[in-house]
Amino acid sequence: MNHHDRGIIKYAPFLMPEHRNMLKELREKEERIQPSHHDEQQYEEWNRIIFKEM
Repeated sequence: MNHHDRGIIKYAPFLMPEHRNMLKELREKEERIQPSHHDEQQYEEWNRIIFKEM
């Protein structure tokens, strides 16, 4: 038996072009999402509401 090692290729996942495009779009969408920043007044309002309800 003559066995030829394919090296790193045998560990590479098989992805269809559609899957690659979907993963690329997902990464781009995640990069566009920015965490929202609220001002101190908004935090105080939330704390007041939470404290009132407790």
